[in-house]
Amino acid sequence: MRRADGIVLILVSALLTLLILLALATVQLSTSGRRISRFFVDRAHARLLAASGIECA
Repeated sequence: MRRADGIVLILVSALLTLLILLALATVQLSTSGRRISRFFVDRAHARLLAASGIECA
């Protein structure tokens, strides 16, 4: 019975490690997606400002 307990402990530890890695990857993807979105919004804003400056000149 002791050997089975040890195997279960190792399996649960491995599963917990995988779940933590999955959670970290999800957070990383979420933050990088927000950063990319912000970049495109800023770029579009800069283009609109430049276009309006050309029209005013």
